[in-house]
Amino acid sequence: MSDSQKSLLHHCLRRLLAGCGWIVFLFEWLTVSYRTPKNEEVVFVVVLVSSVLLVHISTWAWITHNKRLARLGGRGRIARYVVPRFSQDHLGRELVFDDQLRQSSEIVVSIVGLSKVYSGAHTWLERVS
Repeated sequence: MSDSQKSLLHHCLRRLLAGCGWIVFLFEWLTVSYRTPKNEEVVFVVVLVSSVLLVHISTWAWITHNKRLARLGGRGRIARYVVPRFSQDHLGRELVFDDQLRQSSEIVVSIVGLSKVYSGAHTWLERVS
């Protein structure tokens, strides 16, 4: 089975399942409406029709809004993620990073005065020796 046949079958199956869902939905509403007094049927129809219209109109408006944003290129212009700045720790100490830190397989953290120094193990051993 080719991809286009799978896509068509998938599309038809989705439509069929959606239609069956609507049939069950309407059947259940009709079953409930027969059990209610006759003067409430008008209210039922008004509420049902207005809710269906509201759902479809709001969905259409949301899709139209998203398509307009995509057409204008407005998506993704606002970044909510803020890149953290590693200049101080939460105690207010200045963070100092060794130049060789990225190449180190082991990192030593030490406090020097009012600074917190991150250095590679080989650099720290040279400093201690």
